[in-house]
Amino acid sequence: CDPILALVINLCAGASAGAGVVISQLFGAQRDKDLKIAVHTTISIAFVLGLVLEIIGLMLVPNLMKWIQMPEDVIGPGTTYMRVYFAGLLFTVLFNMTSGILNAVGNSKRSLLYLIIASIINIVLDLIFVLVFRWGIFGAAFQKYCGDLDESEAV
Repeated sequence: CDPILALVINLCAGASAGAGVVISQLFGAQRDKDLKIAVHTTISIAFVLGLVLEIIGLMLVPNLMKWIQMPEDVIGPGTTYMRVYFAGLLFTVLFNMTSGILNAVGNSKRSLLYLIIASIINIVLDLIFVLVFRWGIFGAAFQKYCGDLDESEAV
């Protein structure tokens, strides 16, 4: 699953970096009105991009498994993981874009703090969902949207 998820996450990271360039230039030039418009536009685009990628991803999961020639014995768990992951992709896209906005205006501490907290929650929920609730692959994928919204760790 990792190549597919890495492609999606890197696409979002690239869009975030591009928006960050525009936002940081406007911030540095103290063009507050244009900055506000750019931030709102960036969040709107992130929302639409997240929804579109989520819907397309959910519809294409079975085909994606075939296209990457996933071995038959892991198609079932891989499909489960990918469906759960794509179901929460909107939140990943929004987190990455808002983190990019914060970084663009020089506030990297806040996004780092959120990422640290999310990573700790990720670890705790992974242990709870997989070891305590015994949700297996579903639990490993589901906890991503209760905790870590930034990186893809795939099957």
